[in-house]
Amino acid sequence: MTSARDTSPGEAPPARRRHPLAVLGLVLSVLFVVGVVVANVVTAPYVVFTSGGAYDVLAEDGPGDGPMLRVDGHQTYPTDGALRMTTVAMYGGPGHELSWWEVGTSWLGRQDEIVPRSRVFPEDVTADQVQKVSTAQMTGSQSSAETVALRAAGVPVTEKVVVAQVVPGAPAEGRLRAEDTIVSVDGARATSVQVVQQAVQRAGAGSTVRVVVQRKGKQRTVTVPTKQVEGRAVVGVQLGTVADSPVDVHVDAGSVGGPSAGMMLALGIYDKLTEGPLAGGQDVAGTGTIDPDGTVGPIDGIAQKMHGAREAGATWFLAPEDNCEQVVGHVPQGMHDVAVTDFTEARKAVEAIAAGRTDALPTCEEHLAAR
Repeated sequence: MTSARDTSPGEAPPARRRHPLAVLGLVLSVLFVVGVVVANVVTAPYVVFTSGGAYDVLAEDGPGDGPMLRVDGHQTYPTDGALRMTTVAMYGGPGHELSWWEVGTSWLGRQDEIVPRSRVFPEDVTADQVQKVSTAQMTGSQSSAETVALRAAGVPVTEKVVVAQVVPGAPAEGRLRAEDTIVSVDGARATSVQVVQQAVQRAGAGSTVRVVVQRKGKQRTVTVPTKQVEGRAVVGVQLGTVADSPVDVHVDAGSVGGPSAGMMLALGIYDKLTEGPLAGGQDVAGTGTIDPDGTVGPIDGIAQKMHGAREAGATWFLAPEDNCEQVVGHVPQGMHDVAVTDFTEARKAVEAIAAGRTDALPTCEEHLAAR
């Protein structure tokens, strides 16, 4: 005798009912697969900054084809130790958008910085335009670093104002060109970027300015319209400066772009031009833009730069004072930070590190506490 249900000929056996948990598991599995596919296909409006290289500007094997710094026309001196410029690797820029899966993976790692793409790039900008801006920024950074270092070393130097880039669609497009040297604007000699900007402001938006430029060895006068952007009259160019001195400084940074290496390049050039090793055998890294007057400015991705520098062996990090909020709480173990505002402070900090007199060096935490 069995407990099986008898069936008559021709009667189908009863259908087996699926357990509710099995159905739920199947639905969740399908949703997970769909979610993974979508996360890998749909792009996210974010960019990710992660640690990049930390390159010793004094080394003979830089990120380019040879030494990063070469000085001609002036006596140079031996160096000792390392002065590292720091970089970040950025993912998610125009033409290289990230998927939500990649952003999520980066977020789970807890070491990368994730920011909205709109905070980094203008809308509709192309990858080619981004590359040109980055290259122009590095060129300007190198020139400012050269100007600051030469003056600090007692070498006579003047500045030439140049067009670093013409903004696409701007009034200057088709009239001014990248690498034009600005001689004067409406009769005012272009002795600095500020003088050029002030001359454009005096003309006002909706008018024109007469710009005398030096282009390929010839001087010419160009009439350029102005327009208003954020309450200011502009012609639509990014300006930079070129150091004019009897000393030639050559910088080979390879494919590294952007303006953030300025301070460390200036320290490296100064070290080569002056007697006695500036770093004194210490491994010092840092970051920050630099203006021709020596002012050090803030940058993005400083937490990632500190981690990259520590991995490269640096034990000291020079940070722009305006970045101190991003520094505190992110300094890697075994590294010490120093807050600086200009080239002179940075130079004196490295000298103090080399001499072992570091007690009085201001940290970012101390700077924020004193505000």
